[in-house]
Amino acid sequence: MIKFYFHIILLLLLFAGNAPGQSNSVDSLISNLDTMPDDTLKVSALLTISGDLRMTNAEKAIAFAKKSLSLSQKLNHTRSKIKSYYMIAAGFITGGQSDSCVYYAKKAENLAEKSDEISLLGNIYNLIGAGYRSMSDIKNAIKYGYKSVKLLEQIQDSISLSYAYNNLGNLYWDKNDSLNARKYYLKALDILEANKDSLNLPNTYSNLYLVSNDSIRLDYLMKAKEIAVKTGNISDLAYIYTNLGSHYFNDSTDYTKALQYYRKGLVYARKVGDIYSMGQLYSNIGDLMNKTGKKDSSIIYIEKALKYSNEVFDAREIQDEYFTLYELFRSLNNSDSALHYLEKYNIIKDSLYNQEILAQIEDANAKYETEKKEAEIAKHKLKIALDKKKRYQIIFGALLLLMILTLIYQWYIFKQKRKNKEIELALKLKEIESEKLKELNEAKSGFFANITHEFKTPLTLISGPLQDAIETIKSSKTRELLKIALSNSQKLLKLVNEILNLSTLEEGSPKLQNTQVCLNKLLNRIFNSYQSFAKVRQIKMKSDFKIDSDINILIDQGKLEKIIDNLLS
Repeated sequence: MIKFYFHIILLLLLFAGNAPGQSNSVDSLISNLDTMPDDTLKVSALLTISGDLRMTNAEKAIAFAKKSLSLSQKLNHTRSKIKSYYMIAAGFITGGQSDSCVYYAKKAENLAEKSDEISLLGNIYNLIGAGYRSMSDIKNAIKYGYKSVKLLEQIQDSISLSYAYNNLGNLYWDKNDSLNARKYYLKALDILEANKDSLNLPNTYSNLYLVSNDSIRLDYLMKAKEIAVKTGNISDLAYIYTNLGSHYFNDSTDYTKALQYYRKGLVYARKVGDIYSMGQLYSNIGDLMNKTGKKDSSIIYIEKALKYSNEVFDAREIQDEYFTLYELFRSLNNSDSALHYLEKYNIIKDSLYNQEILAQIEDANAKYETEKKEAEIAKHKLKIALDKKKRYQIIFGALLLLMILTLIYQWYIFKQKRKNKEIELALKLKEIESEKLKELNEAKSGFFANITHEFKTPLTLISGPLQDAIETIKSSKTRELLKIALSNSQKLLKLVNEILNLSTLEEGSPKLQNTQVCLNKLLNRIFNSYQSFAKVRQIKMKSDFKIDSDINILIDQGKLEKIIDNLLS
């Protein structure tokens, strides 16, 4: 029990930055508080006062820490709020209210984690572990002990790390695991010796005394005493003398030396106002008196121990002291007092039993909640994995679709290029065909022109004699026939001339050659030119023109003659 409270003292020394025994400067700070402005310096002063009072008056220490918290909240200064929560928690653990300690220490933890105040978190984890330890919740205490070690190793805060190692050593000591306890005490010792930390070495040597074998364990305790005496470390001297007294009482059965060391420890515990150590020492001296047969003296010391145990409400110590007093009074045949303490013993025993049952129920509930949370976490992880898988499937599907669309697009582009090439080839072929057709047409035109030119010469030769014959022949009938023949030869000559102008026709519609013509005479001439043709074929022809003989019209005579010739033929 004493080792635990000295461990808390060391934690508070590390975090608050002051040591017990500074009452003069603290009194000065208290008297000057009203004149100080509301700033971070005043917050520091309040925290210093709280740290100084925590071992002598936990209630006042908490009150000053709460004032510090109120001012920190007003200033909205995160680091000061964290330190204030920490000191409130420290005050509660010193006052024996471990549940309140854990509550406020967790507030400091949450705020430090949110604001990334890593340098403070290691010691906060240590204090939460100490709170759980005093509540006998070793599982959570070890959990926070390892969190503290991991963080402090990460940021390489060697001094704080030595406290964390000591804390883990204490927790394994509580579990009766001396091997692991020694392992962590030695880790703490390596750091403290490397830093020549004479302030904290005595406590670690004292811890190693508890977990070492008989041949060397006293050497650790004597080293602790030597350093503490040299540095005037009053708090550690109380602890060291207590352990020396227990050594001579339990191991050497040298009750004289044991009593001597217990009394020395009591002197130093009174100097620092350490009511926990005082209660333990009175209890130890009472046990020693009982062992040496001084039962009346034993009762006096145990009753003094009981007073301090009730003050800090250490239920286990109270239970043991009630039972010891019951046995002492029974051995002295004082049945009334023996019965009185037996009843008190049974009441607190039942209370502790109920607390253990409640603790077991709470553990079961905590286990259920933990398993429930783990199931929820597993479910959440599964959901995340499924969402991730679905997301990958969507991405893969999108990529596959993109690939397919790319292939389709490329295929379409290829098809278009091929089609364009086919169209280009077709156009080239058409162009070639057009050129060849043009050449063929030109060849045909040339051929017709040549043939037609050949026709023109004989027709011209025919027309000439016919004209001569018409002029020389006297028979009117023969002359008419010759005129018809001449007319037809002239028509044929015109046709030949038109064939010769085929190129003009190919370039576009031919232009009309309009002239003033007597329509009646034109129609009669054309009609009469077919009389002989009709007679040969035994066709009767009759004209019936209802057109005035003097009507002239503007027409292309050649074209009109062709139209009528086509109709009549």
